[in-house]
Amino acid sequence: MRRYLPLGLLLAVLAHLSGCGESPNRPSVVTETPVSPPKTSARFIQVPWDISLFFNIPGGAVVAGATTAATSGDAAAGDNLTGTFVNSTGFAGTLTGVLTGNLEGGAFDGTLSTITPSGCTAERRFSGPVNTLGLNWSPGAQVNDCGGTSPLTSGIQAAAAPPTAPPPCSYTATATGTSVPAAGGTGTVSVAAGTGCNWFATSSAGFVTLSASQGTANGSVQFTVAANTGAQRTAIVVVAGQSFTITQAGVCSYRLNDSARTFDANSAIGGVDMRVAAGCAWQAQSDAEWLTITSGASGSGDGAINFALAANPGLAARVGHITAQGQVFTVTQNGISCQFTLTPSTFSFSEAGGNGSFTITTQDVCAWNAVPDATWITVSGTTSGSGNGTVTFSVARNGGAARNGNITVATGRSVTITQAQATTGTLTGRVTDVAGVPIADAAVSVGNLRTVTAANGTYTLGNIPLGSRSVIVSASQYISRTDTVTISFQTVHDVQLTPASPGLTFTFAPNPAFPDQTNLHCGMADTQWCWQSVSTIRDTGGATLTVTDFSITLYDVAGALIESFPLTSEFTRFYGSGSVPANGALASNLTIWFTTTAGGSVEISLTGVDTFKRTHRFVSTPRLSASPTPLGLQAVTPGERATTSPAPPPVGSPATPRRNQR
Repeated sequence: MRRYLPLGLLLAVLAHLSGCGESPNRPSVVTETPVSPPKTSARFIQVPWDISLFFNIPGGAVVAGATTAATSGDAAAGDNLTGTFVNSTGFAGTLTGVLTGNLEGGAFDGTLSTITPSGCTAERRFSGPVNTLGLNWSPGAQVNDCGGTSPLTSGIQAAAAPPTAPPPCSYTATATGTSVPAAGGTGTVSVAAGTGCNWFATSSAGFVTLSASQGTANGSVQFTVAANTGAQRTAIVVVAGQSFTITQAGVCSYRLNDSARTFDANSAIGGVDMRVAAGCAWQAQSDAEWLTITSGASGSGDGAINFALAANPGLAARVGHITAQGQVFTVTQNGISCQFTLTPSTFSFSEAGGNGSFTITTQDVCAWNAVPDATWITVSGTTSGSGNGTVTFSVARNGGAARNGNITVATGRSVTITQAQATTGTLTGRVTDVAGVPIADAAVSVGNLRTVTAANGTYTLGNIPLGSRSVIVSASQYISRTDTVTISFQTVHDVQLTPASPGLTFTFAPNPAFPDQTNLHCGMADTQWCWQSVSTIRDTGGATLTVTDFSITLYDVAGALIESFPLTSEFTRFYGSGSVPANGALASNLTIWFTTTAGGSVEISLTGVDTFKRTHRFVSTPRLSASPTPLGLQAVTPGERATTSPAPPPVGSPATPRRNQR
């Protein structure tokens, strides 16, 4: 259906002529020979009609598929004849259609349209001849009869207007106050028209009343809008052929059926319903880019507002709002929930410990921090990060019972580490002397495991098989000690060592040598017995003895004293050192001789001080004799003789010794 703006009414309303014509067939040939000059407009007046026609393509018509003298090629489908009409019974409008031929002699096929008082555009087809004398058009099919209210009910017949006919009326109408509050109000439509030009005013709704239904020339119509107790409403007021829409606000109470909703981080869809009286219009808007209204952005009366949420890529929750007519619907979308996958999630280690690693799989924005809960687990390399990652760690040797530990990377997410019970233990302690003084460098051994004490006397010896074990502790100048200790995971064993006492032996090898002409002393004519060779003084007690007194005493065969020779000052010259080392020996080419033919025996006496300032005296027993064997040195109390040594002989003994020399 075509829609056209109504044009003005004509000035004069002529007498009615009855009758109607038949509609000729529409010709298919549309090219006509133009007149010179071609006629482009015509006016026809016959009560109740006043019709003005305008031929917009001089010399021919334009219809679908036609070729005309005025155009080249195929002409476009369209209307080449337009016009205006007024009917003195109270309506006016426009016409449009196709004129085949020209205004001097042609045929019209088109439609007339007018706006009814209710605001409906009524339209109907008409067809018939047009010539210099008049027109006679027959009514055709109704395009829109506006529910039977269309005034286009009869044919149209009008004669050509005389040259002296006044020009058609033109109208201009303006309106104020077309937007009216719910409480009601008034407005005005002002009309500008020529003298004698009649016009009409109608309202399409009963809640809008008019102060006048018609007028002539310039004038105005006031409209009054009643109070509205419902939804927004509209009415159309037609004045002087021009229509105006009156919009009155409604009394609408808007309500959403929900006020808020919370979603997880995934994309989602949802909806909320608008509850309002019929006719109440509304619009909805979102204030967040990630919250999109997919349908129901506007409506009237009850309706649904549907929306979609994009996935939340972040950890933080976000909030958006949908607002509709002052009603707010809050949408909360939580941040992503970090999901951690740990591969593998459990580890088992022997008591020896070792190294391990696991991978972390999670979303890129999810942070983690690898924290062990046991000191025997150490995280190496990367300890924190975001997204996927790898954690490496080491497990220390277990010195105790079976144990469990964890490395936590996020709340509630950790790997579990188990380690087998130790089969060995650790022995610790302190080695001191009997006075409690620490002994440094003391050796502590269990089987083939060995360590030495620190400067403060402490020691630690690990990897000892559990159970009863022999612990050997030794130190220079001290008596070694062996204890039986039950080894557990952690065992403390303190040890006190007793200082060692020197134990000396004196040996001549070989013994004796008699006579020996090559020896300065043994080769003398009066030498009867002579001991010459390597003599050795050896410590067997494990303590160093610094010599403070050294002497050799000669006895005859009866055991009587011959002579005693103090040789302390000669000891270092004889043996190359003033001390007998612990568990060591001193050697010398020492010669002892007798001039008595009966022979005799020799007693060696040695006194010294050990490392701990203790004095020790040693004398040989038995004495060196004609068939000597290695001489054992017997410790005696300082200042006393050995019990095997006889008392010195009385003064004046007949024994005649010879001095021994080296």
